[in-house]
Amino acid sequence: MRAGDRYDERILRKADGSTNKGAFGRAVRLLPDEEFDAILAAGFAGQPKPWELMPAALGEPAPTRNERPIVRQVLERPFRDQPFRRQVRAVYGSTCAVTGLRFINGGGQPEVEAAHIRPVAASGTDSVRNGIALTGTVHWLFDRGLIAISDDYRSSGRATCRRISRG
Repeated sequence: MRAGDRYDERILRKADGSTNKGAFGRAVRLLPDEEFDAILAAGFAGQPKPWELMPAALGEPAPTRNERPIVRQVLERPFRDQPFRRQVRAVYGSTCAVTGLRFINGGGQPEVEAAHIRPVAASGTDSVRNGIALTGTVHWLFDRGLIAISDDYRSSGRATCRRISRG
């Protein structure tokens, strides 16, 4: 937030007083608690704050900030082969086989994902023959069985999947 020549986020101002344009481009910026609180207070100036109303209605004390404990987790899953990802994306020209969309992010990397036709959890191989390039949303739908690909390489919807060479 900006008020005149003053920014509520210190990161938006360089040491020499000029605007830090690079920080503006970041979708997520870390804020110190006091800056975050000041922005919230300015946004709710003159009106009740929702987080203060709810506990009172429930007969509970207002929440306070607290540090969450760090929990260590051990995860076991089948190894994912990185060359599989690169090869499937290359074979499909970084284009989704279902939607035909090709997205390249700001870093020049394709956003298409390499999905296993037969899942790794069901002993699917990391062979390109077992791969299909899908956008993130289509991959999610595919993994949950909400869309499927028939033996003639057609999706269960109207889109056609691109057949890759099996040589």
